[in-house]
Amino acid sequence: MPVSISENRQQIVDAYKQHLGREPQKEEIANWVQHVNTHGGSMQTIEQGLANHPLAKQKKNIEPIQNAYSDYLGRKAEAGELAGWTDHASRHGLSTDDIIRDIALNPAADDYRQGLRDTNEQLTTDNTRLTGERDTAIGERNTARGERDTAIGERDTARGERDTARGERDLYLSQRNTAIGERDYYEGQSERNYGLYEDALETSQGFENQVTDLQGQVEDRDQRLYTYEQRDADVQLSGLRGGRSSGGSNQSTRYTGGSLASGGGIRSSAQTNFRNENTRSNRDYSGSGSTNNTSPVVARMRSRNYQSAGTSSRGLASGSGGSGYYSRRFR
Repeated sequence: MPVSISENRQQIVDAYKQHLGREPQKEEIANWVQHVNTHGGSMQTIEQGLANHPLAKQKKNIEPIQNAYSDYLGRKAEAGELAGWTDHASRHGLSTDDIIRDIALNPAADDYRQGLRDTNEQLTTDNTRLTGERDTAIGERNTARGERDTAIGERDTARGERDTARGERDLYLSQRNTAIGERDYYEGQSERNYGLYEDALETSQGFENQVTDLQGQVEDRDQRLYTYEQRDADVQLSGLRGGRSSGGSNQSTRYTGGSLASGGGIRSSAQTNFRNENTRSNRDYSGSGSTNNTSPVVARMRSRNYQSAGTSSRGLASGSGGSGYYSRRFR
């Protein structure tokens, strides 16, 4: 059965890895396909040929050689190089250690080692520089963290002050509302009291008007009492004059309080009536300063009546009977 590169390439690669421990080169794959198609065969022919290949016996040496290339030359060994080393070892009877030593003594290995040293020095320099930069960055980072922490603390402090200010504001608002409520209450009370004051003022004015009216009535009554007392005194005098003209005998009239000859004096009924009226007047109007019979008219009437009564009493008491009174009165 013919073999093609497109269809059997992966199988050939797997066979190389299995028997030789490496991947084949493109030329090797092409050579095997051409050989099988020319001389007849199949994939089994290729696998058998690789299994019987001398390099297959050196498979255990492939990995150490690859490691030596990586360690001393700094690269991966190519497939042709591995094949050449295995062939060289087979022809000269070299061991794996001999191959590794030859690879290490290769001039390219010296160049690789020098490159490694240069690279190491450069890496050391770069590491020192980067370490300093890292330390600087760490210091700056720590400084930034400190500034951040300080900013956070200031932010928290500002928030606390803000919350405190809000609390004080709420307290002031509450106090203001309380004060407004009290103000409104006192304004209402003030308006109520002012209304009561106006009512009381109006009532007081009414009382003043009543007092004025009562004062006028009292003065009018006092005037009428005074007029009455004058008329009564005139009537008494007229009676007394009439008694003298009739002979002056001891006669009892409604104007005499007793015998003229008894020595007790004459007390007119008008004077008695006036004192009774004066007593009632004092009792009725004793509660007011403007109506307690202290007006000028009442004071004059009281003074005159008392003087008249006193004079009459003294006159009647000083004589024997009424002759002394009449002698002085009608002299």
